Amino acid sequence: MLSKLPSVALALALSAGAAVAQVPATGPYTGGDLTWYNPSVGYGACGNLNADTDPVAALPIAFFSGYPGATTNPNLNPLCGRQIRITATPRGGLPVNITATIADACGGCAIMTSVDVAPVLFSQVTSLDVGRINGIVWDFV
Repeated sequence: MLSKLPSVALALALSAGAAVAQVPATGPYTGGDLTWYNPSVGYGACGNLNADTDPVAALPIAFFSGYPGATTNPNLNPLCGRQIRITATPRGGLPVNITATIADACGGCAIMTSVDVAPVLFSQVTSLDVGRINGIVWDFV
């Protein structure tokens, strides 16, 4: 997938002074898409460098910024470092559960309940060539 770092940084900076929608603190969260990205392109919104082999995830900027306790400094976001369990069902397959650690914000995630994961996680569900799985369910571990 495309690098999202510049757009994430810009969107977080633009949303710093703007009012953001409040996000429910508890799930389950349903109806989003599972996609993949390369976290190795640079620092994530949580301020860390991650490899494509790290089991990390990015949540939509609106979710990330609107989560209770979020401040204008994304490195201090209470979501950073939290684990989530995602259930995704590839087309024609059975549901697969994966666990990820939140490390970034997703600039290209249009659906508030979507999750963008590292290739190492997406490939546990289906081929990277698929690119997107609709209708996931996820919650905090």
